[in-house]
Amino acid sequence: MLISRTPFRISFVGGGTDIDTFYKHQTGSVLSIAINKYFYLNMHPNFKKGNILLKYSQTENIDDVYDIEHLVIREVFKKYNVSSVDFASAADIPAGTGMGSSSAFTVSLLHLVHSYQKRYVSQSELAKEACEIEIERLKQPIGKQDQYGAAIGGLKLINFYEDEEVEIERIFLNSEQRQKLENNLILFYLGNSRSASAVLEKQKNVTLNNKKTLDILSRMADQAKRLKNDILNDVSYIGDYLKEGWELKKSIMSSITTSSIDQAYETAMANGGKGAKLLGAGQGGFLLVYAEEKDQQKLIKSMNTQWTKFKIDNQGSVIIYDDS
Repeated sequence: MLISRTPFRISFVGGGTDIDTFYKHQTGSVLSIAINKYFYLNMHPNFKKGNILLKYSQTENIDDVYDIEHLVIREVFKKYNVSSVDFASAADIPAGTGMGSSSAFTVSLLHLVHSYQKRYVSQSELAKEACEIEIERLKQPIGKQDQYGAAIGGLKLINFYEDEEVEIERIFLNSEQRQKLENNLILFYLGNSRSASAVLEKQKNVTLNNKKTLDILSRMADQAKRLKNDILNDVSYIGDYLKEGWELKKSIMSSITTSSIDQAYETAMANGGKGAKLLGAGQGGFLLVYAEEKDQQKLIKSMNTQWTKFKIDNQGSVIIYDDS
């Protein structure tokens, strides 16, 4: 059996600049972090030869790879002629909550299949291939940040260039900075899981040849570049960046938020939050809040919803078990 583990990601600023309708005009930049919430995929030979057994949010038991309903699994298994396997998935966080779960799944699946077939592939190559599967083959209207954010661990600035090249600039915090960042960030679950693709399709249409939107996205990319340096001077700057970034994001497309999300945001800011943003494409999922530890008890009580904390994952996508 093989087990792959791939982290979810949180993007602090720059989300939306990783879509080709922007980075074909100018360089996109996202400041992202991999966290210790994971997708776990496992696979081993199926006792029934020729049969494919898939267990994820549903179960598929088929004999022909072309009959697989799960689009990503079908594309990857077709590409690498995978058959006679028993596959299962599990995750720490629900899908559709703004942490790049779909791309984390794709990265983890590619890592699993390559390892199952005895090939070594670098994390950057996994991310690039995940983009190929999701964007080129499946025509999903998404960007590239999630694939690189999941495949490669740690805190990083991800730059997206017109020629389709992607550059990773790692940001190394000392132990005191890292502890402060981890201690002062909280995730509040607001529910309403949704498909990022539908929201991002609208954003792509808004962005295309729209000078106002391109200007806003340019400011968001600049935010990411500035935060790369500022976070090393004082981690608490992130509160202001989250607040500014959320306002910029809403100004692109008001439909990314709802009255209940706005209310949760205002509650957080009135009860100790120094900055906050909704993760992902919008309309639901997790609200990320930066708050000093002394204010967190009041904040958590006021939010009155499920919450969780996290640590930085520095490993990225890895194989955690292999007895083949």
